[in-house]
Amino acid sequence: MVLDADNLAWDYPLPDDLAALAEKERTASIQTLTRQIVQADGYGSAIRVILPIPLDTGDLITLGVWLAITPAAEWDRVLSAAQAGGDAWSGTTFAGVLLNAVEPWPDVYLAEAVAVVPGPNKVPRITDSASELLRRVLTGPWSHKEVVGARA
Repeated sequence: MVLDADNLAWDYPLPDDLAALAEKERTASIQTLTRQIVQADGYGSAIRVILPIPLDTGDLITLGVWLAITPAAEWDRVLSAAQAGGDAWSGTTFAGVLLNAVEPWPDVYLAEAVAVVPGPNKVPRITDSASELLRRVLTGPWSHKEVVGARA
């Protein structure tokens, strides 16, 4: 697939482990799938979050990635806030594990990350990480050519 060089927002359709399954196996394991959440037998629960990546051009790439949230009580707390929406959702903070090997930094796969909901009815954004590499990705700046080229 060829991407427009001006397109600075992309979504990973699924967590990598689920995307790698054969379609029949993937369909059998997925219990819930929306644009915002996925729950699958043997894989747990994940929520879509934005990974913002600053570029050397001053632009910001935003990648829709998946963050696994455990334990179940934490998932329930985040899901309840999301379902309530509005002010109940705004400012919600949670931690999880990144489920996508983001190019050109595939080693961020399984990095711990913190996400915060920036406002009512907004998609959570990764704001911090215990991973040195993921923290560097978040703070940049990164070469537009390198990052956009990795998406092509």
